[in-house]
Amino acid sequence: MNVAAILRVRAVEHPERLALFDATSNHGLTYAQLDAAAARVAAALRGRGLRPGDTVMIVHPVSAELYVALIGALRAGLVPAIPAAGGLHALERCARLHPPRAVLAGGAGWLALGAIAELRRAVRLSTAPAPFAFDALAPQLVGRAPVEPRDDGDPAMLTFTSGSTGEPKALLRSHGVARAQLAALGTALELDEGITLCAMAMVTFAELAAGATCLLPDLDLRRPGRVDGASLAARMREHRVERIIASPALLANLVAALRGRGQTLPALRTIASGGAPVVPPLADALRAVAPNARVLSVYGSTEAEPIASLDAADVTPADHAAMRAGAGLLAGPACDVGTVAIVARDLDAGIGPFSADDGVERRALAPGAVGEIVVRGPQVVPRYLDRSADAATKIRAGTTTWHRTGDLGYRDERGRLWLVGRASARIEDARGVIDPLRVECALAYLPEVARSAIATFDGARVLVVEPANGRRIGEAAIRAAIGFVTIDRIVFGTVPVDRRHQAKVDYAALARMLRRRARAA
Repeated sequence: MNVAAILRVRAVEHPERLALFDATSNHGLTYAQLDAAAARVAAALRGRGLRPGDTVMIVHPVSAELYVALIGALRAGLVPAIPAAGGLHALERCARLHPPRAVLAGGAGWLALGAIAELRRAVRLSTAPAPFAFDALAPQLVGRAPVEPRDDGDPAMLTFTSGSTGEPKALLRSHGVARAQLAALGTALELDEGITLCAMAMVTFAELAAGATCLLPDLDLRRPGRVDGASLAARMREHRVERIIASPALLANLVAALRGRGQTLPALRTIASGGAPVVPPLADALRAVAPNARVLSVYGSTEAEPIASLDAADVTPADHAAMRAGAGLLAGPACDVGTVAIVARDLDAGIGPFSADDGVERRALAPGAVGEIVVRGPQVVPRYLDRSADAATKIRAGTTTWHRTGDLGYRDERGRLWLVGRASARIEDARGVIDPLRVECALAYLPEVARSAIATFDGARVLVVEPANGRRIGEAAIRAAIGFVTIDRIVFGTVPVDRRHQAKVDYAALARMLRRRARAA
């Protein structure tokens, strides 16, 4: 079934409910209007010669028009492609990985078209009148294309991983996987028909599938770590937002603004975060500024979302003590969909393949043993567009495919998942092993520390500490908080983070920063 049919069902069930409100244009669309606009777009795209399976790259700022275009493309059986974050360079890399049949641009997206050969050769579409392009969203267009029938295995959307742990990979979700992810996100995040502010594209689709009213604020959410928290809080009050799902970096800004003004957001019922580690002090701070809200952290990846989730109210004093002592970050119980396992990992060798479907389960580690987190299920993308990437990230077990997350962790005696860091960032030397998230999570409990990261450089264990705004902290306090490991050197400075969520440590950039510091010394 075409994943766009989910939204068609919502338009039939409650046509007059507001689906999207774009605060930038002060324009809203009911579910009936969203369905009608998407149907016109689908007809227009088919009228331009595009056929089911053709790829349409979307280069467009977040807006109501963006979602109309995306849903219209899906409805026509096309494959919308969403480039990775990172500006023109990332867009060019994505276009080369998978040259699109057409490109749909809007806003500043037009500036990229002339600079990238793969986009110059594509059919040009626009969401507004533009030279040398067809306006796919023109309101005077006639025709309402039906939802194009699609099988579960047919391609639905092409997205790209963030590249924060390597080069971005092209990821082709099928209609079956997309539907499973939307359903799993709806369950894990407890989505309903409330008013939501959502800063993540895939979650916005899940919100629409749940019948929510989605606010698109007049703020630039492409850089969540730079979003003005006071402005965000004002928009949330104005529109009576009941739920927000966003990067930890954006929520940290929101907390800082509210605390600074002695304010709260009592209308919030749910706060959820993911895309990067959600440390317990942030979750506790969110509970304080939103006293009526549940605070959920969701662990997952683009290839397999969600994997586990945790309600901050379920974290016990013993859990906090364990995290302070270096146990890692509690991610919570695995989500109901799919299966999670912990397997032994050899950094120099692959895992599997196994002849039997249960080959991975039979080799899963016992509670408490650290290994790589792997996951299978209907919400897991079974392969990358470039099949050469599968060898390092997929495990074949009989007819089953498991995704290797690249994260290290373990299960406790209650079956809950704990994270200890990226396998590629693990430190192994003559003095033993350090898993980075054990250190970084423990230091997150210090209010003077905004962020930290640990790495090796020239054979030394180096800890980079980013002080919180206006705060000072001495090395003695830092070493006391992480007495479970030995650190050779502490450096104070800004910890580099990923582009998409601006909250996940970019260890490759961290290594470059340490090299620059060494040359300058």
